[in-house]
Amino acid sequence: MITRGKSILLGIALLTMVACAPASKSNVGLEPEEASTTGIIGGKDVAANESPAQTSVVLYDPTVKAVCTGSLLGNNLVLTAAHCLGKDPSKILVVFSTSLQKANATMTRPVVGAIAHNQWQTTRAKTKDTNDIALIKFQGTTPIGYRAVNVLPNTSALKDKSAVLLAGYGMSDGAKKTGTGVLRQTMTTIASTQFASSEILVEQRLGRGACHGDSGGPAYIVANGVYYLWGVTSRGSMDTKDQCNALSVYTNILFHLKWLQDNARALMLKNQFNFTQEERTFGRGEQLQHY
Repeated sequence: MITRGKSILLGIALLTMVACAPASKSNVGLEPEEASTTGIIGGKDVAANESPAQTSVVLYDPTVKAVCTGSLLGNNLVLTAAHCLGKDPSKILVVFSTSLQKANATMTRPVVGAIAHNQWQTTRAKTKDTNDIALIKFQGTTPIGYRAVNVLPNTSALKDKSAVLLAGYGMSDGAKKTGTGVLRQTMTTIASTQFASSEILVEQRLGRGACHGDSGGPAYIVANGVYYLWGVTSRGSMDTKDQCNALSVYTNILFHLKWLQDNARALMLKNQFNFTQEERTFGRGEQLQHY
């Protein structure tokens, strides 16, 4: 049983729901050939009234036409993967839409701050405990219908073979490398909670899981109709052909609570960028098969 209590992300208030700016016809989506199909392996489209659609956003870098996924924490903060920050996170757009191809300028917000985990630079090439976690701050209002995600209050529900729900805007076909740009979700299970101190291994060998473009996206425990965020999509594991059909590694955000609390406060107080500059390829042969 999951007991709901005070927010464990102390200092991060719930989002204030406000209206969008006036409508615009300008489109910020992917090219049609990139966004014509949907993401997440073996999943289904997320409806607008479902929880992942209300708490998930696309992180789109128009300079390299690359996609990541993020979860809303409140106070204009988005939780994502450190490798999603790329070379210049100030160029990233936070997009509020279940379809990137259908998004327009009223659905986008510029990034005014980003902080990657302070140990990401030294651990990112490791096979375990890579600290692949980051916070992004966007400027402007939050559209009506979006809210902060519920965070899992403790680790008691995280057990081997526990059912978990994954969501993201990534590829739907890991072999053909197609399907980026539409929010989808799928159910799978935890393969190992003992994989690493700060990371959990998720099962993908049954045709359901995350892929490139789902990086930074959420993993939930669903209890009594409530979606509780516990993980951030990082990379594939034992996926020698890079087809997203083996195992995936998720950063356990409960391990990083103090880091999240400290850096959320820092971003709320001051817009700042603190990250490791790197080329961002989002699943085009990236080291460690980051998603």
